[in-house]
Amino acid sequence: MKRIFFVLVVIFIGITGFSQKASIVGQWKFASLDTKEFKVDLENPASMKKALVEQIEKEGGAVPDSAALAAGIEMMSSMFKDMRMEFTADGKAIALIPDPGAGSLIGDTATYTIDYAKGIINTVSVKEGKEKKEQINIKFDGEYLIMTKPAEEEIIKMRRVK
Repeated sequence: MKRIFFVLVVIFIGITGFSQKASIVGQWKFASLDTKEFKVDLENPASMKKALVEQIEKEGGAVPDSAALAAGIEMMSSMFKDMRMEFTADGKAIALIPDPGAGSLIGDTATYTIDYAKGIINTVSVKEGKEKKEQINIKFDGEYLIMTKPAEEEIIKMRRVK
């Protein structure tokens, strides 16, 4: 009986050791952005095209032909496809954002703290000598990190870089 108990304890310890809590630490690449004004979904171009057509119609404009739509989608995709985020274990958040004019990436750094239980990340960055604080709701969905900014009605979806 003691042997069976010991084996069960070893198995339980092994299972809990292998099950890791989702962590923000690591590199993430942009997957989608959903705001009041527009939607970009690099993993689902058909959805992005539909959202673009709906937005144009909502604003009362004539829907462009398929070539113009494809060009618009390609332009929007190119602005986001190289966007990356990295969260380090020591509390740094590094964003790499494409600079369309220069054809390079611009780095932006902040410090962060995270409360996994509440699903909240707090960032602090300095822009032009002024401290900027931001609180973002987060959740994990498989290999995705979903960040929500309720005040801006913005949802950003990032995929973990392997």
